[in-house]
Amino acid sequence: EIAIATVKESTRNLHRDTLSLLTDFSADIKLQEISSEYLQRLEIYMREECRLSINTIARHMKTLKRYINVARKKGVITTYPFLNYTIKTEQSHRDALTEKELERLELYREQLKEPNETLNAFLFSCYTGLRYSDICAFTKQDIRIINRKKWIVLRMIKTNKEVRIPLSTIFEGKALKLTKSIARSRGLLFHMENNQQTNRILKRIAKQVGIKRITFHTARHTCGTLLLYRGVSITTVQAILGHQSVKTTQIYSAVTDLTMEKELKRANRKKRIK
Repeated sequence: EIAIATVKESTRNLHRDTLSLLTDFSADIKLQEISSEYLQRLEIYMREECRLSINTIARHMKTLKRYINVARKKGVITTYPFLNYTIKTEQSHRDALTEKELERLELYREQLKEPNETLNAFLFSCYTGLRYSDICAFTKQDIRIINRKKWIVLRMIKTNKEVRIPLSTIFEGKALKLTKSIARSRGLLFHMENNQQTNRILKRIAKQVGIKRITFHTARHTCGTLLLYRGVSITTVQAILGHQSVKTTQIYSAVTDLTMEKELKRANRKKRIK
């Protein structure tokens, strides 16, 4: 079923990881033998023997649930083991750069003698919220003029959802300025390494600049977090990031260190005025 699933290859590989884990746990079990008790034992195995996090366990369980549902539709099984089993998740901390950390990266970029493709792409993602996959496929033809302003209009690779991002105004037009600094008029705007190599390069840059360790996905989190910190409404941030549900965007609006500090400073100023 994994081989014929209508999913991206990266997702297919994750499904194979789950199959491998299930094989290690109980190679001979039949689908008809999977019960809620089996799922409980599997969870304990992943937590205590494999030392997996709650969210990684949840990912494996969701994959198993997908194929259990396929089996139900095909009449292979009649009982539903997930009826009495709840997949547990926890809200993970989403690392994002502060305004000052972003400024340090921008200053570092300005001081480079030769342009750094990875850093350019990372900053562009910070300003637009586009994912790594969309940045890899981005061209200047994805920029359109709407009401005399330049916008990004594209369908995101992961979700096939169209996003429209006001390039001329978001983050004071920094993303637009960055595109103008790149001479390529046709073809891919950024010549990217694979995701793993990209993150290695970013790790080295972060160390040189003296900021916390970053991955490429930190850029998307930075975009969402800083827009909310600057007072942009959550529904506007949802539209920019292309989230299907505002609940996904609300992860970014959870109390962060930045927001906490901002609110406390505001409260202190009000107290001094009184």
